[in-house]
Amino acid sequence: MNTIQLECFLAVVDSLNFTKAAEAVQLTQPAISHQIQTLENELGTPLFLRTSKRVELTKAGMQFISDASQILRIASSAKARLSDYEGKDMLFLEIGCHSQYELAFLPPVLRRLIQEFPTLHPSFRLLPFRSLDNLLENDSIQAMFDFKTIRKPIGTYQELYKCPLVCVCTADHPLAGRTSLTESELAGNFIASDPSKGPEALLPIQSRIVLSRPASQVYFADGYESVVALIRSGIGFTVFPDLPASREAGLCYIPIPSLGWISFGIYYKSLKGKPVLKRFFQILVENFRSFPSNGDSI
Repeated sequence: MNTIQLECFLAVVDSLNFTKAAEAVQLTQPAISHQIQTLENELGTPLFLRTSKRVELTKAGMQFISDASQILRIASSAKARLSDYEGKDMLFLEIGCHSQYELAFLPPVLRRLIQEFPTLHPSFRLLPFRSLDNLLENDSIQAMFDFKTIRKPIGTYQELYKCPLVCVCTADHPLAGRTSLTESELAGNFIASDPSKGPEALLPIQSRIVLSRPASQVYFADGYESVVALIRSGIGFTVFPDLPASREAGLCYIPIPSLGWISFGIYYKSLKGKPVLKRFFQILVENFRSFPSNGDSI
């Protein structure tokens, strides 16, 4: 197994298209196909299902994504450290995120952190929920943002904010003029997110709303960014936890008090001997305390 094989694998994962992947890594399509086939032979299992019309990841392929990424990152870090003596003073912070929703509030936090640790090199991994679980468990990331889950947690959970559930829609949507709503008043087309790419605590509520209306009024989106795109298109509304710093410009956020709130925070395994991560947490908490209180936040 070599880094070229892994780079080819991740390039195909990104596009699920061998032609586009070949362009991304600047190889010919036959060459990238050979690299993937060689890797599959070495691993003893197919990583992709190929047809004349589409390429899909196998279960083994999905499981291998985090391993491939970790191996490449370790190789890249080792090369940087060995080729640049000054690199010995660099500090690294690797945090897992699931979408742009979680990245939106980070710039002011990072700005303060880098002022205190000038040699800091932060990086963020955007992956589905379960994939990040694996990275945290394997110490490939130091912490990950998440809504509090009911499944067996990995590490320790630090709550940052209790997010009230709100109706998200455009300013010209029929619900937009309301100051608050009840669940029974949520009329019109509903945009549901992929269960594997949304907060676990939101799933029962989302399922209830989906079942309460005809199939013609339900639209499914792949993830947070796709949901927002459909809302901006005027197709309908969604219900989502409201994190003030992550609100999308031009959209309306209408409270639904009867649905309560969902806890948002960060999971980590240990702060011992990790001064950068510890200070990152402290700044995060201070930053979230500046958000408008929903009556229950920390």
